[in-house]
Amino acid sequence: MFISTSIVESLHLSTCIVEDPIIVSNPIGGSARLPLVCKDLRITILSVEFKRNAYVFGSMGYELILGMGWLASNSERRVVRLLTCLGNTLEISCDPKGSVCLSYL
Repeated sequence: MFISTSIVESLHLSTCIVEDPIIVSNPIGGSARLPLVCKDLRITILSVEFKRNAYVFGSMGYELILGMGWLASNSERRVVRLLTCLGNTLEISCDPKGSVCLSYL
């Protein structure tokens, strides 16, 4: 799971430096080293609370990235539905037998 620096700062979340930072790549070929983590971050989706560590990344237009590993480990059916502020339902699903991910409004 990943959380943006701007959210960490605006919510005054505590962070710590990890001994072995992860390096992530982006679709346009760049990479970033992520040495900070928010430990035991609590996220509630559809009245279900999850507690996970989230690596802090610079602002890239996203505030929180859950990731398919998170989805696979937290959903028996491999489907998460989120209600947007416009009243639409965002559905994210994962094929448990492969690495296929679908999301749509």
